[in-house]
Amino acid sequence: MTRLLISVFALLATFILPTFTLLATAQTPQESAALKRAELFIAIRDNDAAGVKRSLAQGADANSRNWLDFSPLMWAAMCGNQEIVETLLAQGAKSDDDSIYGSALTFAELGRNEKIALWLLDKGVKPDPSRLDKASPLMLAAANGHVNLIERLLQQKCDPNAQDTDGATSLIYAARLGQTATVQALIKGGANINTADSHKRTALLYAAMNGWSQTVDVLLANRADVHAKDKQGATALLLTARYNGDKTIVSRLLKSGADASVKDNNGKSAFALAQSRGYKDAAGLLRKFGAQDTSFQNIAFAQPRSVSKAIANSLMVMQKSMKAFAAQAKCVSCHHQGLGMMTLGYAAQRGFLVDKELMGNTMKHIGEEGQQSAVFIHQALENPHIGKMIPAVDIGDFAIGAGYIFGAPIANGVPANPGFAELAQFLAQQQTPEGSWKFGFNREPMQSSYVTTTALNLQILQAYGQPDKIAKNMERAKQWLLTTPTPNAEDKASRLLGLKWAGATNAERAKARRELLAAQRADGGWSQLPTLRSDAYATGLALYALAVGGGQSVNEPAYQRGVHYLLRTQDEDGSWYVMKRATPANTYMDGGFPHGEAQYSSFAGTCWATMALLQVTAAPQTALR
Repeated sequence: MTRLLISVFALLATFILPTFTLLATAQTPQESAALKRAELFIAIRDNDAAGVKRSLAQGADANSRNWLDFSPLMWAAMCGNQEIVETLLAQGAKSDDDSIYGSALTFAELGRNEKIALWLLDKGVKPDPSRLDKASPLMLAAANGHVNLIERLLQQKCDPNAQDTDGATSLIYAARLGQTATVQALIKGGANINTADSHKRTALLYAAMNGWSQTVDVLLANRADVHAKDKQGATALLLTARYNGDKTIVSRLLKSGADASVKDNNGKSAFALAQSRGYKDAAGLLRKFGAQDTSFQNIAFAQPRSVSKAIANSLMVMQKSMKAFAAQAKCVSCHHQGLGMMTLGYAAQRGFLVDKELMGNTMKHIGEEGQQSAVFIHQALENPHIGKMIPAVDIGDFAIGAGYIFGAPIANGVPANPGFAELAQFLAQQQTPEGSWKFGFNREPMQSSYVTTTALNLQILQAYGQPDKIAKNMERAKQWLLTTPTPNAEDKASRLLGLKWAGATNAERAKARRELLAAQRADGGWSQLPTLRSDAYATGLALYALAVGGGQSVNEPAYQRGVHYLLRTQDEDGSWYVMKRATPANTYMDGGFPHGEAQYSSFAGTCWATMALLQVTAAPQTALR
């Protein structure tokens, strides 16, 4: 590992920049057009209708494309300002232009803007799918619970049984997220109940797996096949017992004829799964229905495996997926390269076996992309116009991307250098006046909290910023964190981390620590939202924040309850399942991690769960091995 670090240090030292020639004051036509386009996208991002009109009046092209091949109309439809959408159309924006991510109609649904989607249909926009992954506007409307839009699309003869490239139908999209009203509308419109996707999962299996009892009721009432099995041999009953233990769903499935004696490909029955995962009510109900499994005793809150074994298993499945993802992806990602490398770096520090070649190649990839950006960041610090044209700034995602990705060199012990200092300074310039950092796309769970975005950027400023240049940014962020509402567990956890990285005292962090502890559920876990069940993403992040941000002893009962929750809910393959909530902004790609279209949320959850468990192991070593 020492040799690896030396090579990484040498590579990332290339961020130490010589003097670069700034762009000339007299811009070329191409540079001028690029700046006008960036300013138009930024005005749309900021919901600045007057700024949009001003950019168009100054020559910005209403049909230009940004670095992601979005048109201004697509971006405006997603951001949700109808006045801006109307302005762009009045200036000649092409309403039916498409991209691999879809047309403006699709983008309206990506932003969950049903009103704009309906308005576009009124203007004659075609509902034809154009996304690379064949996710149609009907599918996105189903996931979003937009009944009015679904009825309108069905009237326009959109096929309710069309499948995306992963085999999912609109009904499956709705069932995965418990959108009962849209499930009913789709069934009324002719949706086939028992169509399965590429994982052989039907709408019923997804509804049961994610614990949506009302949706399960509707599907069962419409003769959903209670005996259907997925590729792992799991029925709806087995998935319920494994992932949520909802007693109501278990009862309804059993009354509908579900076979409690069936075992999945891992040899687990529903009773054994409910028992081992701590779902006592479900296990008791299954026993009443005659389910027996003498190999399991009442071990609801026992540790089914050691912490070290759980970590080792998770590292194996993560590294396998990181290799598969890297072989397909063309860019550095927030999840596999950013959060994944954070996890591997901390695991290596604590003596766990990690793939040195994978880590070296990933750090090289991060370094190469950082090298390309470094020149422009250096120039942007002297010329704000250049900063507007740096990729991801126009859509507000530079800060969140950097926050995750540059957590990797921090976790792997890469020291500060002038190039990183310039990155930190540029990130400081992206801070809002009130003290936070934001994002443009909403992609739950990794990209759904401004508090998380702020905390991640504070980590970079603390590690690589020049204290005299960032002191005011740190103080402004600390004050924002101390006063901003934190309605869910992720906000509470990230606030605690952010306060730590902003230099807050223990006394200033005390309230945040208490509020995070108070959000712990009876099962020992934390949930992403008050309306959802506990999961590995929220629990792992909460535990990590308590240990790192709050100085919580890992031997305290609350921390141990969280550890036990993670240990008993880990799958046999080393992963943790985390339900997908995000509307699919990116086109779907199988990155080689378990759980199909929920693999990216599950990968993130597995990372945070692993980092939380790592806090229980031996203290970090001074040198990686």
